Amino acid sequence: MTGDAARMSGITIPTLCHQQNETPVGVCRLCVVDVKGARVYAASCVRQVEPGMVVKTATHDVDGVRRTLLELLMADHPTPCSRQQQTQDCELERLATHAGLTAPRFPGLPTPRGHDESSASIAVDQARETYEATKSERIFQERTLADEQQKLEVGASTSFVVIQFQRDLAAARSAEVSALASYQKAKTALQRATGTILDDYQVVLDDAFRGAIQQSSAPPGTP
Repeated sequence: MTGDAARMSGITIPTLCHQQNETPVGVCRLCVVDVKGARVYAASCVRQVEPGMVVKTATHDVDGVRRTLLELLMADHPTPCSRQQQTQDCELERLATHAGLTAPRFPGLPTPRGHDESSASIAVDQARETYEATKSERIFQERTLADEQQKLEVGASTSFVVIQFQRDLAAARSAEVSALASYQKAKTALQRATGTILDDYQVVLDDAFRGAIQQSSAPPGTP
């Protein structure tokens, strides 16, 4: 790659998303270079080297593009970040300091990012649907077995067929129990994500700390 060729030639090109011996992805774009004849600046970490190509790595325009990219990244970056506070090796902040950036021109996000509970909510919906399906299957197998047992009593069926239906019912019950466990597990994960688990179980926080919980172990609405 162009960036690797530059490094082996002693030319430093800044980068955040790519390190030596790793697969380049060209995400941060800080390693842009000016390739003669190219329509736009190229990310040197993913730009293949070609015979006779002419590459400019530190022109006024290239440095200006990199500075703008740094400003955009720093606009949404807490300064100092937790890594910088702990180990003093945040590469983004190091590059910003080297570029002389003190206050970015661009505003950050107007509101803090919320916590995304969509995946946990979707998991609950899927687990509930699976549980309801297995419950319906168990009810169906119970009715089917009952009908077959009545047929056996009047000689319209055989013990072998009844045993087969009994096995089917046992499998349906096992699947229902497993699906119910998965449903409860998904609900617990969502409750933890949304911070409602104590309310759902009607547990007072102080009682929980003292280990004096007297309420039922099953939350309201348990199927």
